[in-house]
Amino acid sequence: MYKRLFSLLMTAGVLAAACDVKDGSVVTEVVLDKSDVKIIKGSTVQLNADVLPETAQDRTVTWSSDNQAVAFVDQTGLVEAIAAGTANISAEAGGKTALCKVTVSAVPVESVVITNGDEEGTQLSAAEIQRTQSMQLTVVVTPAEVLGTEYTAIWKSGDDKIATVDDKGLVTAVAKEGKTKISVTVGDKTAECEVTALPRSIDFLMANETSKSLKVGETWTMGISGSPADNDDTVSWASSDEAVATVSDAGLVTAVGKGNAKITAKSTLSPKAHYAECDLMVYEDEAALEMKFVTIPAGSFWMGSPDGKSGVAKEPRRLYNETRHYVTITKPFKIGVYEVTNAQYAQFLNETGVKEDGKSATTKTELLYESSGSCDWGLHYDSDVQKWVPVPGYDNYPVIFVNWYGASEFAEWAGGTLPTEAQWEYACRGGKDDLPFGIGDGKHLDGTMANYMCGQTYDYDKGGTNPSDAKPLGKTCEVGSYAPNAYGLYDMHGNVYEWCSDWYVYDLGTDEDTDPTGPDTSEDDKRVVKGGCYEISPVQCRSAAREGYSMVATEGQKFGFRIVKPVE
Repeated sequence: MYKRLFSLLMTAGVLAAACDVKDGSVVTEVVLDKSDVKIIKGSTVQLNADVLPETAQDRTVTWSSDNQAVAFVDQTGLVEAIAAGTANISAEAGGKTALCKVTVSAVPVESVVITNGDEEGTQLSAAEIQRTQSMQLTVVVTPAEVLGTEYTAIWKSGDDKIATVDDKGLVTAVAKEGKTKISVTVGDKTAECEVTALPRSIDFLMANETSKSLKVGETWTMGISGSPADNDDTVSWASSDEAVATVSDAGLVTAVGKGNAKITAKSTLSPKAHYAECDLMVYEDEAALEMKFVTIPAGSFWMGSPDGKSGVAKEPRRLYNETRHYVTITKPFKIGVYEVTNAQYAQFLNETGVKEDGKSATTKTELLYESSGSCDWGLHYDSDVQKWVPVPGYDNYPVIFVNWYGASEFAEWAGGTLPTEAQWEYACRGGKDDLPFGIGDGKHLDGTMANYMCGQTYDYDKGGTNPSDAKPLGKTCEVGSYAPNAYGLYDMHGNVYEWCSDWYVYDLGTDEDTDPTGPDTSEDDKRVVKGGCYEISPVQCRSAAREGYSMVATEGQKFGFRIVKPVE
């Protein structure tokens, strides 16, 4: 019995010893070195786990996060902060778990600055904006990456009745005077800019007419155009010479005395930047600028010159481009009694805004060349008054250095056109068909009858040109210096070549024609000139004589013109 009892006791002891060994190998607890952690987004923290008892056979720790969008943990216990929020990090071993609460906060805003968007990011503490105008403000945040990811910029105006601001920082002035604070808040930081609203000034101001001519005693209200239409601005007026012209506060100009003055309208809010000017010429004698016309009746005539092959004697010294043909003019027309003068052309240039370059203000085409050198009988540009003026003493001389474009634009401005070649020759002849000239007896020309290179005379009965002792003037002469033709037209022969509207071709043909306007084009871009000039022989001064010149001819001292108008 004792042996059996002993045996039982021994067995129990062995079993107890075996149980003690087994229990020592089981995990009883997992302990973390941190139970509550606060970190900033983007940073990391290392968690460490202690598995008890030390004798535990399986000490492997498995890490996990219950909110990986906030915090991620790898299998070494390294926690990475992903986004603001909270997450529980667990460490598990042997069925035992330990937790650590991780709180992730956003990256803090260090500073907020308002700028005007320049590259340097210069802080803007104050700004001025005119009523209805806008200004873009920009917020600069440190650190920059938090804007739009962690935080939103919140813009605010202290007084929307003075200036408003949208959610992008665009500030618009509402009142024409006053101050308000524009603020922007990012996180817990705020920046401010003081905005002053100002009256709306004129952005653009111009004169409706940049040049004007008035007779002494006349008045004229200078028109101006400005933008924007809803401006809060006023305009001040001034005359550069009140002995020439005065101007009222309403822009009423009164011509006081002969001369030139500049009338100026200036923005009161920004007079240096915004102003309009008009060059004013005041004259005493209106007749100097008046254009006189005579009416030429409808009718028919032989255009060109006879070549002796049709029963009519050949015109002495005729040129081969003067093909004779019968032309009918069906409507009467008015033509200038005189060639257009320097004074008249200066008025045109100034009233249409042609500046020193001589180019049209609308078409930008060069119209004339400034008179100079040995041919200084035309126009100069006076830079002091910024206008074209005749060379002193040459107001009533024919304008020179004018090309076809300049003649054509003047004609349109004056309400007419350049004459056709047929109109010009018909008017020049004055009823003297089949004779070289429309003045005198029609058969001869000398230095007492016209301004040409009068070392020669022309005599039809003596076969054309003959030597003469008369000395030429060598320059243009005042219009109307010689006797007129039967229609009352002066200087149709000599003085200056006169532009016609027609394209130039060598041969006009022999067919009968009615109201011809010339060919549709010219192979070498030439227009017809008629009448000869002061430096040409009498042969080129004949009624039938014709030449073609480039529309931008540079031999400008020889070219002038007169215009025609319809009979109303």
